[in-house]
Amino acid sequence: MRLPLLFLSLALCAPAHAQDRGSLTVPPHAKNGIIIPKDAKPSKKIFWLGTAALASAETFDSINTRRMLNAGGSESHPFFGPHPSPARQAATAGALFGAEATIFHFTERSRHWYIRWPGRVGLGYMVAVHVQGGLSTAAYARQHSR
Repeated sequence: MRLPLLFLSLALCAPAHAQDRGSLTVPPHAKNGIIIPKDAKPSKKIFWLGTAALASAETFDSINTRRMLNAGGSESHPFFGPHPSPARQAATAGALFGAEATIFHFTERSRHWYIRWPGRVGLGYMVAVHVQGGLSTAAYARQHSR
């Protein structure tokens, strides 16, 4: 007699407990019924810091490239041409910066770490390339401007 009474009490407790308000509702901030943790959302701070680092590295590279070109050197990047004018150099560098920042923006706004981190590594690589290019052209300009 105790066993059927136990099953009956369990069978009645579960539906009675389910009548509590809000037990099966989805919060209003859930997207498609899925609650996204706040730490999984992309950070705008990382995007702006990365873009600022890229802009400063690109500016450093462009200034020292112009000094090298004025000292008699030539550009080896095929987008610029061997002896670009200051306007062509600025327009091409701006277009390349815009493309690099756009790619970083689209990778950084993803919720998935396996999309965000390759974008961050790519941005770090581009910053390193621009800093290295700026340092090497600065050394050339310093050596040949005397």
